[in-house]
Amino acid sequence: MRTAAILPVKPFPSAKRRLAARLPDPARFALVQAMCEDVLDALAAVSGLERTVVVTANRTVALLAAERGAVVVGEPSDRPSAGTQLARDDDLDGCASAARRRPSSARRGLPACPDRPR
Repeated sequence: MRTAAILPVKPFPSAKRRLAARLPDPARFALVQAMCEDVLDALAAVSGLERTVVVTANRTVALLAAERGAVVVGEPSDRPSAGTQLARDDDLDGCASAARRRPSSARRGLPACPDRPR
């Protein structure tokens, strides 16, 4: 069965904000980028995935994803992105919505949902 991973990534300034009091923005952004790269690399190594789809308004993430062969779904940066919204969801509704937007060639979408504070 064909499967696509769907990875929502919010803009770096919005990511890991709870660390802002202890970690300067450049270091926090570098951490978020490294985490994003790790997830993209892990998804690229999964043999059962037909493709990875990254939903983001972040240009750096789009470039990192494209370098790893992922399909990038860009979003306008002037409004909350699906990546941001999916990262805020307290349940899996947003991830299920992203799964429905998977590539038509994939029979299943596997949302790679971000960690969320509980």
